[in-house]
This record gives sequence, structure tokens and C-alpha cells, in this order.
Amino acid sequence: MSQPSHSRLHRRWYLGREDLPTEQQSGGVAVTLYRNLFFPWPLCKAIVKDVSLGGAGALVPVDKNVPGKVKVVFAEGMSLTAKIVHRQPISEKLLFLGLDWSKEPDSKRRALLNLLMNRKYKPANKPQAEEVEVHE
Repeated sequence: MSQPSHSRLHRRWYLGREDLPTEQQSGGVAVTLYRNLFFPWPLCKAIVKDVSLGGAGALVPVDKNVPGKVKVVFAEGMSLTAKIVHRQPISEKLLFLGLDWSKEPDSKRRALLNLLMNRKYKPANKPQAEEVEVHE
């Protein structure tokens, strides 16, 4: 499980169980990663484990060749372009990716957080769940 960093600019929300190591978790939000070319080309499915206004952490199959920049498409049709800023093997089959989508318009990132927060996820590093409303 990724540890909190004091250098983070934005609060993170775990989309699974915060008390379990990443490799043991089964929760998260399913997304599809696309190669970011003139025409989006599907790369693989991924599971977003935590999310913030600035980016997310996701698990992908280790055998997929994920480039440095991808389009992340959520089931609800929302998408953000992200730069891969961190890669860490989790197991023989899974790779953890740190995604940075801070270059996307603020309104688009806030709309995604509002969508995910409507699912009542718990903010990272807080003992109790709290209602969160992200304003534009």
C-alpha cells in the first residue's frame, strides 16, 4: 500500500480498503487505459486504487507495455489524460502506476472527483468518512 507523503499537494481518497496492502485489495474503480495518439488505442484494463485532484494510483498487468502518457477512461464515459510518474512492481503479475493528471482542466478533474465521491469513498488518512463536496 502506498504510504502518505507530506509532499502531496492534494488529499487522496482510497477506493478500496486502506488497511490492506495494495496486492491484497480487491476494491477499486475499473478503467481502461488508452495509448494517447491521434486515435485512442486501447492498451489494457486497470484498477484505480486511490484518487486525488492531481492524479491517481492504478494497478495494471505487469506484461502490458504502458507508455509515459495515457488516456484514462472511466466507465461513466469521463476521461483524463495522465502522465505516468511512478512505476512499482507489486507482484509477479501486477504493476502499480502513479498517474498525474494535474495538467487537465480543473473543472474536468473536479467533475471526476464529484462523480467518485458520490460513491461515498473514505478520504485517505482520516479515521471517519466525511461528506466531501468539490466546488468548481
